[in-house]
Amino acid sequence: MKSIVVISKDIIILKTLEVVFKSLYKTAVFNNIQFALDYIYNSMPDLVIIDINTDDSASINILSNLKEDPIFYQLPVLAVLSDQPGPITWDFLPVEDYIHKADFERDMLTRVKLSIIRAERVVEINPLTKLPGNISINRQIQARLDKNEVFALAYADLDHFKPFNDKYGFSRGDEVIRITGRLVLNIVKNKQHKNSFVGHIGGDDFIFIMDLNLIEETSIEIIDNFDRIISTFYDNDDRVRG
Repeated sequence: MKSIVVISKDIIILKTLEVVFKSLYKTAVFNNIQFALDYIYNSMPDLVIIDINTDDSASINILSNLKEDPIFYQLPVLAVLSDQPGPITWDFLPVEDYIHKADFERDMLTRVKLSIIRAERVVEINPLTKLPGNISINRQIQARLDKNEVFALAYADLDHFKPFNDKYGFSRGDEVIRITGRLVLNIVKNKQHKNSFVGHIGGDDFIFIMDLNLIEETSIEIIDNFDRIISTFYDNDDRVRG
């Protein structure tokens, strides 16, 4: 069951959402964002709903600090705003969506569902390889464990990459990492198009997740193809020396 944190000083909002979400979401309610922080840090909810005034700089600062944490920067926040909130500087209001109080009863449940779905679709991307990074990797692994799914996970890294990088420079090293990411992705998806996953942990470290019966042959194919490609990244003198 997805979990939601609701923060509001309005007792009507708190009670209404407790009733609406009772059988749909695990809901924790607080009347102050400061009181909610410990719960958020310990439980890592799927959504935060906060009843906030746009001139409440203290709450906005606390929320901004929370969202600056790498663990929580993707945590979706849905703001409940007054019907006439005045000018809003969205760059400084760290929320992903909002709803006016006048539309609260009619639209809240839809907005909540969309906020959670949207957050699940957002995948943080490694800028070099364009592959999903560590948050997505952890999410993939946990989701499979939660479903008691049988799967195989392979960890791949490049031997002697640092000496290569030291000699040939970061530009060529980055190109090797890009090619490696593309190679792993193409082979994994060719072997198992559905329910497979490739992630870039960082540097020259990758993981891929597949069905148990495919992981060994896929790993061998990745190694064989990499060995054929990598020689083209060395200067001729180094290739001759082996």
